[in-house]
Amino acid sequence: MIKFNEAVSIKKTYEVILTGLKEEKISYDRQLEGLEKAIKSQDKDYNELLLLSHDANHARELAEQDFSIYEKQVDSLRENRMKEI
Repeated sequence: MIKFNEAVSIKKTYEVILTGLKEEKISYDRQLEGLEKAIKSQDKDYNELLLLSHDANHARELAEQDFSIYEKQVDSLRENRMKEI
């Protein structure tokens, strides 16, 4: 009878533990879904920023080329003025 009561007590303890773990599983599944959504959102943001970065770099290169052309024109005009003076 003592062993039976002890076994019943242990069974109840394990059932409580099992119930707690099942409840935690539901909570962890929701947290995992939330984290996965956040990761997908951040990946999307990263890809958009990467495209913006490429566009900005290309625009900078074009601006540098334009600046170089204008700088050469200004230098040429200065040289012509200096020759005239």
